[in-house]
Amino acid sequence: MLRAEKAMKQLGEDCRENGASACLSGICLHVKPGRHEGYVCSQSCQGDGDCPGGWRCAQVYPTPKGRLCTPLPGEAEATSE
Repeated sequence: MLRAEKAMKQLGEDCRENGASACLSGICLHVKPGRHEGYVCSQSCQGDGDCPGGWRCAQVYPTPKGRLCTPLPGEAEATSE
């Protein structure tokens, strides 16, 4: 994976090519089962109100700061293509 020269991608934008280095948040989340698809920029959250419509705040890692905005089922297809 190539590192992005500058992070410029917002929540929900495709980060497959450059991973977390492309995301302003520094978080690239894999949301589809395919190895080469479904990578989108995410962000930390405390509750659903911290995420935009079509997304929810989910516990992704078993740590106090392990909650991230994730697309609702069906939204990942529209978001990352």
